[in-house]
Amino acid sequence: MILPFDEWRPDTAPLSPGPEVALNVLPAADGYVPMPMPVFRGPGGLLGTCSYLISVVAGDGLSVPVAFTTNGIYRPTGAGWTNIGRTTASYVSSLGWNAVQWGENIFAVNGRNVAQVLELGSSNFRDITGQLNGLGAKYLAVVGDFLVLANAFKAGGNEPYPMRVWWSGRGRPEEFDPPDIVIQSGFVDRPAIGRLQGITGGEFGLILGEEGLDRMDYTGPPTIWQFRTLETDIGCEIPRSIVQAGDKTFWWSRRGWRMSNGGPSQPIGLGKVDEWTRSLIDFDQAHLMTSTALLRQQVVMWAFVSRGNSTGRPDEVLAYNWDFNRWTRGRMDVDCLGRLSVPSTFTDDPGVSQLFGDFTDDSSLLTDAATGGRPFAAAVMNGSLYAMQPKRGTVCQLTTTELNLVPGRRTAISRVHPLIHGVGTGDTWLYMRSRDDQRVEAVRLKGPYEPEADGTFSVHTKARYIRVHWNGRAPFTKAMGIEIPDWAITEAGRR
Repeated sequence: MILPFDEWRPDTAPLSPGPEVALNVLPAADGYVPMPMPVFRGPGGLLGTCSYLISVVAGDGLSVPVAFTTNGIYRPTGAGWTNIGRTTASYVSSLGWNAVQWGENIFAVNGRNVAQVLELGSSNFRDITGQLNGLGAKYLAVVGDFLVLANAFKAGGNEPYPMRVWWSGRGRPEEFDPPDIVIQSGFVDRPAIGRLQGITGGEFGLILGEEGLDRMDYTGPPTIWQFRTLETDIGCEIPRSIVQAGDKTFWWSRRGWRMSNGGPSQPIGLGKVDEWTRSLIDFDQAHLMTSTALLRQQVVMWAFVSRGNSTGRPDEVLAYNWDFNRWTRGRMDVDCLGRLSVPSTFTDDPGVSQLFGDFTDDSSLLTDAATGGRPFAAAVMNGSLYAMQPKRGTVCQLTTTELNLVPGRRTAISRVHPLIHGVGTGDTWLYMRSRDDQRVEAVRLKGPYEPEADGTFSVHTKARYIRVHWNGRAPFTKAMGIEIPDWAITEAGRR
């Protein structure tokens, strides 16, 4: 008999099939694999709380990692962090940074200051120039050949337009104001979906509001864009939950986790993790949520602050695999999740090269691109730069479904064999959870049990209902389930 590690669905009833725990693992085709964890990579001493992490790779291979914090904008070097924010004036402290790459430029907004740009080769960000009266925004995206701002403002925030979408000239990302039919710049207000909470780009744009969802498609002059309202009854509740992977956009709404690939959104957490999320997340600290995509694993990860967490920093991670439509959770203390890249060459900054060249783990693990490229998920923790990758020693936990192996009777189990490929002999242990009456929540917990030389566990447990709780340290290749030999199962009576 094989007890599989089924789909984790904490919103279902306790007697429903599925594990109670799927911790520090990711869903895989026939089981689970270790979840990438932060592994130290670069310098410490970053000032402020980081809210956005991005890098731009130039045509010659130069990679410029950039961290946006409450104190300003910084890039790492071999010795520390260098301030590359604008030199004309300091920024208003903000956790609301968003940034995108356009060619070899980085554009950024923070909801407080004029929109910013950094050209590779320049030492500092600067205000965008082709605008009037201090144009800025809370969110931005590259849609087609346009830089698009959402929830815009002018005059240093004194003229707010929370429902406005404002786009640059075509191929002219710094030219916004005034609207110009010749260069195709302009703006529109979208009150039907409420205050704008975010935007994602690509061939089309998705605009998320508090009340609904819009799509924008390029049509050319004179209208420039066609706007369509896709939804008016769902909306986005946490702006920093919005994350894009290819043509898919994911976010948290007042009706739970949603996904859209350009049309009306679909529920992805209903009956699985929506209620669990509502009960665990500290909504007063939701502005600290950050996210990243693991493209090769087809997974999105969100880090957030849990209720009762005294540190005030994100301590929980929720992961969703969109191919398998399955969820897991992890525990890690991170300030910010983001993305970096390993360039093929560094042309003018050997200090940054040291961040990637002096690492002892297999560098081939530093990629999560399905195409085999070298971008990877990253994190900032306590002012230091980390790579998200398999981390030796990470404790992973999985449980089986609670089963009555001999219907109506108590069962005696003498031995079990975890189906875990690639785990070390000293890196696995388990517990037996059992009870005789499902009307009571109390369970008997026996263990920890250590493996025998042949990889099996001698457990000697008697009960009507039994669940196996497996623990293992990374690395391992795949965790599939628990095998119980037929000869190890005997009837133990009705009591």
